[in-house]
Amino acid sequence: MPMKIPITFDDLLERGQYSEIARRLLNHEIENEHIELSELRENPFVALERHPNLRVVYESTTGAECSVAGYFRADTDPAELVVNSSGLHRRDSFTVLHEYGHYVQAAHPEWPDTLHMQENKFQDSINERVADEFAAEVLFPASTLVLDPSTISAIEVREAFIEHPSASRSALVHRIVSLAHDSDDLMIAVITDNGSSILLAKSTGNLMSPARDIDQPSLRNLAKDASRSSSKNARGNSTHNFLKARSGVKQTNIRLEVALDNNGYGFAVARRATRFGTPRWTGRPVKKGLCSNPSCDQYFEIRESLRECSKCREWSCPYCLTCHCDPTTLDFCNTCGSQLTPGEKSGIAEHECFV
Repeated sequence: MPMKIPITFDDLLERGQYSEIARRLLNHEIENEHIELSELRENPFVALERHPNLRVVYESTTGAECSVAGYFRADTDPAELVVNSSGLHRRDSFTVLHEYGHYVQAAHPEWPDTLHMQENKFQDSINERVADEFAAEVLFPASTLVLDPSTISAIEVREAFIEHPSASRSALVHRIVSLAHDSDDLMIAVITDNGSSILLAKSTGNLMSPARDIDQPSLRNLAKDASRSSSKNARGNSTHNFLKARSGVKQTNIRLEVALDNNGYGFAVARRATRFGTPRWTGRPVKKGLCSNPSCDQYFEIRESLRECSKCREWSCPYCLTCHCDPTTLDFCNTCGSQLTPGEKSGIAEHECFV
């Protein structure tokens, strides 16, 4: 009988299986008796107070303009999970678990090698993605979340939120979308009950994730209809539904649904209008971009769903993810002059001089 080759972190990352990476990291913590999973899920703050290598530190929220809900400090003894409290237990639970996910990544004996072998420009986004998946895995284990992303409705999202009293709306949205496939063409958003603001939006496939500060008339009208309904739910007509991008372009040929809860918020779900249909873009002409990477040199359409670089504020090429920032300079050993590997630059691996 042929020997079964174990699946490594490298394999999982290449396949984009972030949920499985997070699951392995969590299992390692449990196996080393650092944490009790049931307690961590019910009240992460109480559970983490007993962690032998961590300390949770609370800070007051710095204001609505601050986008940082917390951060992980590895340079203290013990390491610290800093939480800027929002005053909402559900939201703060996701924050502290997200930061715990950063700690677990750094403390694992194998994962840092895989992470630091990636290109520098990808490492932060991978780290954040795994931290999100880690928090979601604690709060919504895939084995217990009985939802089908290919058919899920806004009502089902609302019911799942009610059934998990310790988890936040954002954690639920992260989890469902992470379980979806690109072929599902799914967008889920957390909205205010009047539909005037999007607090969080995640999507897969051809559907866009609307920006938080862009008015969405279709969602606003559906939220108004839902508020008048006894079920607090409303579905739109696919002929008139659309999502608006920051550029002014509209995504049409989609089906929208809104389900409100009783706490001033709600969930919006978008899908393609028909089973085999494709969302379309209408409005202003779509701009073309030329990749700045000479080895790529691809033309691409600038869409709302593209990644925008936080430094140069330009769209990243969807083929190679290069933006318009100056290329990162290579690091070399001052003694032997050889180029340092990502692991050697980060300090994970020790450099041996060839002299």
